[in-house]
Amino acid sequence: MDDCPNDGDMRLDTAVSALNNAYSLENWNLLIRLSDKLYNDAYQSFHQNEKAQKPIIYYIGYSLLMKGIGHQKNKQYGESLKCIDEYKDLGRFLDGSERSQRIFDHYSFYAYANSMAVHLLSGNLTKLEEYAQFLQHHPSETLSGLLTILECALSQDLNVDEWIAPLADRFDAYHHDDMSLEVQTIYLSILMMLSRYYRNRKRFEEAQKYTQKFLSLSFDGDLDLKASTSIAPHE
Repeated sequence: MDDCPNDGDMRLDTAVSALNNAYSLENWNLLIRLSDKLYNDAYQSFHQNEKAQKPIIYYIGYSLLMKGIGHQKNKQYGESLKCIDEYKDLGRFLDGSERSQRIFDHYSFYAYANSMAVHLLSGNLTKLEEYAQFLQHHPSETLSGLLTILECALSQDLNVDEWIAPLADRFDAYHHDDMSLEVQTIYLSILMMLSRYYRNRKRFEEAQKYTQKFLSLSFDGDLDLKASTSIAPHE
C-alpha cells in the first residue's frame, strides 16, 4: 500500500503556506481565521488517521502558535496566552515517532518563551528577569527576545539597561549579510528600536551608532521592516 499522503491531505501544507502569507502581509485577523481552519482540518485528519507530509502534531501546534501570534499582534494578550497554553502540551497528538517527539519538544520550548514575552508586552514586568536569564541561556532567541524587551521598554518608558546590555553585545556580533531576508528585517527593526531606546535614555553616542548602521543597511536594499516572534521550525 502506498503510504504517501493523498491530495486531500496536501491541504494541510497548503494551509500552512496560506498562514505564512497572511503573516508576511501582517493581516492578523486573517491569520487567526486561517489558523482556526488549519486546526480543524488537522484535528479531523488526526481522528481519521489520515497521513500528511509531517506528523499531525506539527500542524496542530503550528495553527495554535500562529493564532497566538495573531492575537498578540492585535494586543489581545489574554487570547494569545490561551493559545500558548494549548500548544504547551500536545502530548495527545504524539504518534510514537522520534520526529513527532522532536516537534513536541520544540512547541513546549516556544510556549515557555512566548508566554514570558506576551506577559511582558501586556505590562506584567514580573517576568522580565526570568526572561532575560532565559535569553542568556538560549542565544538562538536573542533577536526575538531583544525585540520584545525593547518594545516593552519603549511602550512603558522603562530603563532596561541591565537586561539589554549583554543582548546588545551579542546582537552587535551578528553579520547582516549572512541572514535570511526575514531575519534581516527583524535585525533592522532592532537597530531602529535600539536607536530610539538609547536616545530616550540620553545616551546619544550609542543612539547615533545604531542610527547610522540602520541607515546604511536600510538603504542597501528594498526591505520591509517587520517584527517577529519565535516561530515553529519548518521541517
